[in-house]
Amino acid sequence: MDASQCILPKPPIVRRNYTVIPGEELILPAPCWRLGTPNLVWMYFFLGIGVPLFALFLINFKKIKNVCLLKIRKGFTCKRATADAETEEKAEIAEELNIEAPAVDRLEQLAQARANRSKLDIFLAEASSPQAPLGQVLMGIGVLCSAVSLSIYLVKVSSKVESLEICGTLPNAYQVIDLCANLYMLCFFVIRLAGSDRKQKVITSMFSVVDYFTIPSVVLGVILNRYFTGFAFFRAYNFQWLVEILAHRRILRSTNSVRLAKLIFLVFAIIIIAGGFLHVAENMGDPWLYDVDNVPLYNGQAIVFFRCFLYVYGRITLLDLSGMRMYTMLGRVIIYIFQILALGIVARAIPQIIERVKLKPDYDKKYTPSPMFLHIIVCGHVRASAMEAFLKEFYHPDRDISEFFKIVILSEEKPDEIMESLQERYFSRLDYLRGTVMSLKDLARVNLVEARAVLIIADRTAADTDAEDAANIMRVVSIKNYKDDAQVIVQITQYHNKAYLQNIPSWNPENGDICICLAELRLGLLAQSCLAPGFSTLMANFFTSRTYDPNKKFDEDWQRDYVQGTALELYCRPFGDAFVGMTFAQACEFCYRRLKIVLLAIQADPSDITSMPQINPLPTTIILPGTCGYFIAADTLEADRAQYYCPKCHVDVEDVQLIKKCSCRSLDDPDHDSLREDEESDELRKIAHQQSVLAKTVNKLNATAVESKIWSYICRYPATPSASLTNISKADAEAPPKEHVIPCPKNENNESMYDSTGMFHWVPLRTMGSATVNRKKAATATFKRHIVVCVLSQEKSQIIGLSSFIFPLRSSVIPAKELLDIVVLGDPKFLEKEWKYLYNLPGIYIVKGTALNRSDLRAVNLNSCTMCVILGAPNSAEKVADPSMLDKAVVLATLNVRAMRFSKDEGRLISGTDESDTTPDLPAKPLLQRQPALSTSKTVNSLQIPLDTRPSLTRKISQRPCPNRTSGYEVPIITDLVRDSNVMFLDEEDTDLPGTEFYMTQPYCCGRAFAASVLDLLMITSFFNPTLTKVIHTIIFGGASLELERIMAEGAGLIGGENISKPADVTNQVSVIQEEIREGSLSSHVGSAYGGLFVDALNSMGLVTLGLYRKLSPDSPKRYVICNPPESFPVQATDQIFALKRANWQWQPPLKQLQTAASSRNRIIDLDVRLLKDKLSTISQDVLNVQGQYENLIVDDDGAMVFRKRTTTGTSFTVPLVLSENGSIMIDDNSDPEGSDTDKNTVEEDIISLEHKLATMKRDVRAMENRYLRLIRGSFSK
Repeated sequence: MDASQCILPKPPIVRRNYTVIPGEELILPAPCWRLGTPNLVWMYFFLGIGVPLFALFLINFKKIKNVCLLKIRKGFTCKRATADAETEEKAEIAEELNIEAPAVDRLEQLAQARANRSKLDIFLAEASSPQAPLGQVLMGIGVLCSAVSLSIYLVKVSSKVESLEICGTLPNAYQVIDLCANLYMLCFFVIRLAGSDRKQKVITSMFSVVDYFTIPSVVLGVILNRYFTGFAFFRAYNFQWLVEILAHRRILRSTNSVRLAKLIFLVFAIIIIAGGFLHVAENMGDPWLYDVDNVPLYNGQAIVFFRCFLYVYGRITLLDLSGMRMYTMLGRVIIYIFQILALGIVARAIPQIIERVKLKPDYDKKYTPSPMFLHIIVCGHVRASAMEAFLKEFYHPDRDISEFFKIVILSEEKPDEIMESLQERYFSRLDYLRGTVMSLKDLARVNLVEARAVLIIADRTAADTDAEDAANIMRVVSIKNYKDDAQVIVQITQYHNKAYLQNIPSWNPENGDICICLAELRLGLLAQSCLAPGFSTLMANFFTSRTYDPNKKFDEDWQRDYVQGTALELYCRPFGDAFVGMTFAQACEFCYRRLKIVLLAIQADPSDITSMPQINPLPTTIILPGTCGYFIAADTLEADRAQYYCPKCHVDVEDVQLIKKCSCRSLDDPDHDSLREDEESDELRKIAHQQSVLAKTVNKLNATAVESKIWSYICRYPATPSASLTNISKADAEAPPKEHVIPCPKNENNESMYDSTGMFHWVPLRTMGSATVNRKKAATATFKRHIVVCVLSQEKSQIIGLSSFIFPLRSSVIPAKELLDIVVLGDPKFLEKEWKYLYNLPGIYIVKGTALNRSDLRAVNLNSCTMCVILGAPNSAEKVADPSMLDKAVVLATLNVRAMRFSKDEGRLISGTDESDTTPDLPAKPLLQRQPALSTSKTVNSLQIPLDTRPSLTRKISQRPCPNRTSGYEVPIITDLVRDSNVMFLDEEDTDLPGTEFYMTQPYCCGRAFAASVLDLLMITSFFNPTLTKVIHTIIFGGASLELERIMAEGAGLIGGENISKPADVTNQVSVIQEEIREGSLSSHVGSAYGGLFVDALNSMGLVTLGLYRKLSPDSPKRYVICNPPESFPVQATDQIFALKRANWQWQPPLKQLQTAASSRNRIIDLDVRLLKDKLSTISQDVLNVQGQYENLIVDDDGAMVFRKRTTTGTSFTVPLVLSENGSIMIDDNSDPEGSDTDKNTVEEDIISLEHKLATMKRDVRAMENRYLRLIRGSFSK
């Protein structure tokens, strides 16, 4: 194909040399060029441009004249005196009106102008303003006239015409209507110009330019009997008036809708105007084309307007649907100009239109509740990284009811990619909305009225924690103002800010409102870890849901035992009717042996705010109807066993997994077999109701007792200690070293003083200077078995809430003689901020220094401390680019401690005169010396079981030997981290792989590191079990008191003194203990199953055992936490137990204990007769076996005890035996026994085995006696 064929042909050019021939008749209307009359198109065009320019010249003529000529002002001197008088008068008026003097002139001018306005001026002002109703009506008529004029134009140009200007058109209905519309627009232009104070703006406005191009052509067309349709397309711009009318009539309410409408009409008008100009240019042709004989040439084309419109639209969208080709140069120029204009206006307007026209994103929509779900709102510091763990915990399979809830996140930021991926993974359970709870509109969008609860998350890493707490408290206020009974669970970072929630009138814990103070719980767990190392890990694992997979392989053996314990959680369940009337000890033992769960606490009425959970209550505490229990179980199905156990249906069930809800009638059924049990059950319910009513009545009577105590306290102590650091340096330089021990103050009866609640040891307020010692005094003091708290702070660090750390260590559960000294190593200037919360607590000493300096660490006798706690104080002024740097100080301090070496001189100084304390560990006693004496009788009934022997615990911490350590690795240390990922830097000996979850790292498993991130998930536990927060708080701080919360809300701190302090209130308090199994009464369980240890500790010592603290390996100094191991788990000699001890628990022999319970009016129920029979059969067989072995033990006529043994050869020999001083059986070394040494060893092994079996029998017989007593009373269920 020839390339020349692809070239488009040139547009045709024709001659227009038509002249009017005399006598020739033309049919009118006809094109004006056929009649020989000139076209007026260019006149209309230049008229539309020239009129506004001329008007602008006239308006600004005076300014132009002033610029060109100098104006001479005459008479200035003669009028100066008059002007001064007027100025003074105006100054007086300005002084009266309290405004500036120049403003008086303006006020006078405005007042005078308003007074001189005529009715015509008022009419014109209202008619020209779109804000006035009259102006809106006139503007609406203008829009209608513009629409009529534009419609006539579109009708005329919708078909091909020979010329745009036609002569002889009258009479023509379209032209008359168009004339009327344009005459109105002319009148409206005059009104707008006359009624406006800014006439220049009216003349130069685009609306006036439209009138300049359209009105002259229509009016002149009627006068000259011709019609030009070319410029009526400008009327499309007048539709902008419609937007103003709708906006002022409040039809378009939002700014976004007004802006969107204006942009749409603007783009629409620009395209129509550009298309109209192109239509005129292509139909007229280039006007400068003439032939050689001066005859005009025509290079245009007859084309309809809509093809031009599509061509212009195609230039914008790059999609040309017109199929049009331009012939004229003028048309090309118009398109070029339009493209430049489109780049500046249309290209910017179209994205804005798309942004506003497109549908709202999902996060800006309103949440629509689903009938299949209840929704909870999560707001505050919501981040995708934290929400992933939050969602995983919330929808854990152990939470069976979580599938009925949907989470709605309300955040001020757009969702990022990670959050969008979470929405995809939890597409049916997670919604994300952008907004804030401070906006009532956003609260309506998330449907707060129907929300089940609102969870407010705090930013633990905030630079200003007080500001973060204030923001969260304001969120609570906003939520409560919108819905006063909404359940709110809020996180607070600082303990002292917790009190502000009490000031919110609608804050009501009875409705489930919970405040989780991160610093309080974190520091409280660290404090209990000082008394029981590893306790922080143990408790944190109990309120975090995890799943144990028995088929999973682990790198080390200890990891399986640890992970199995992490699958346990705390649950709250009401007791079934089968438990009503049982004591706590009986219920706890039954739950452990039969239901395979641990009963930790009970609460009579969880809905009553005045009732607190009783952790490990007295053994004689009776379970009443409606009582709830707190259980440690692996999942909800296990916890439900306590609620659904039925003595009729489940007594023969061997598999505990089959214990589920049955269909039989409950014990309180009127048709029950035993009418006596119904009467007693009703009586117990009455007692429970009376106790609840009594508690509420006492609470009302004591409503103002707290305020009376506070008033008495502030009258006695009018000011807090101040200027405590002024004389520290002088005192340090002058005061000689002295014994550091400051005894707790005594009252008149020589008793220790406690605060007004009786929960904590209390002293009168002390200045910080009296508690501050320098390094020399600290080094020469006899600090040992103390607690070292290293606080790493900076100049602008915020307080960390040390009071929450001190409170558990100064609980009234701990006797005054057993209080451990607390030595705080840090900057006194920073600690002065904390001192106002500490000055009423005894045994606190402050040493100036830092944990980054080893000399300071040696000065506080670090090698003899019970625990070293390293805390970091955040700096509010420091902006850290890398979040990992937040823990740089505590990590460096931990490594500094680990690298220390201690000399023998330090050990001697610490040991002092107590040489017995230098022994680091006591060796285990021989097995032959650990068992009590045995009887020589051949029958079991004659065995003297020491039921009245009181069991003993190991030595207290204050009585334990003072260790003499040689390196920093031997120092027990716990590090508080902000970011849990920094745990990898704490110990180079740890074998954790990169990416290991925090709960699986060695420092955390061993209780040597803690991070507040594990407390984030406590909100979920509190949502599903609101009362668990009380249990956790009671365990950590030894008890819970509403009076203490009210006192702290007053800001007075701990109060006490004469007529204020109370005796030690240990009624509902518990203490966390850690016991060595190889010492004390539990030593007989070494090598046996954990289940026997649990029951023995419960019945004989009143302890609820929570788990074990075991060495990683026999030679390793590190230990790891095992949470409530299985019943058959073997116990090792080096193990330690975690247990909860009741403060006021008193040991009673089992028989006496049961007799006391039998004397009560409440029945005691044993629910498992089958288990009793099986146990009897097992014990009977053991008795026969042991009795056969006892036949070898004979007594001679003279009373000597010998052991007869038959050898493998058939011969027999005897071994003389004696009783030691402690009653144990031993071989008589002074005699000459028969047989070889091997035979002697065999005898010793047989005796040891025999003693183990007898020890097991003693426990079983003791349990059997308890069960027989119940059997005698006839309290077994049928």
